[in-house]
Amino acid sequence: MTNLKILITGPPRIGKTTIIKKITQFLKERKYPLRGFYTEEIKEKGKRLGFKLVTLDGKEIIFSHVDIESPYKVGKYKVDILSLENHLPILIPLCSEEIIIIDEIGKMECFSQKFRKVIWDLFFKPNPILGSISLKGNKFIEKIKHLPQVRLMEVNQENRNILVETIITEIALKSIKGN
Repeated sequence: MTNLKILITGPPRIGKTTIIKKITQFLKERKYPLRGFYTEEIKEKGKRLGFKLVTLDGKEIIFSHVDIESPYKVGKYKVDILSLENHLPILIPLCSEEIIIIDEIGKMECFSQKFRKVIWDLFFKPNPILGSISLKGNKFIEKIKHLPQVRLMEVNQENRNILVETIITEIALKSIKGN
């Protein structure tokens, strides 16, 4: 299943993380080796205050929040770059069979030069990647989207419910073929 690099993109709140989480759960249940993280909103009384990274081994890391002290900011959210960088080893594969889950390659994450370096290097490893990437972004984001090994899928209202099945089928077919 090597060299399968699928990135989903789409506008904010279209369901990219939901798709990543559903596929990750499916893969976990079937004992696929996984590494990486997905993001979740931090909410209080129905109001979004920030985002946390949830590693596939269950750790939760506050990554951005309205109350964090940081010079890095996207909208009202300040970004804790050091917290992200301290947890980058969760993306480094231990073997070529591990599927790397990255939710997301976005503006906040790309403040970190170390994050960009790790992400770039991952796309040249044999490991399969399933991730999400900002619809619009900086030069780095655009460069990743245009790598020849990347299969970019845009999520919209019409396809978001079938993309889970489509991606799972592609992963299963690659796994059977062994390429």
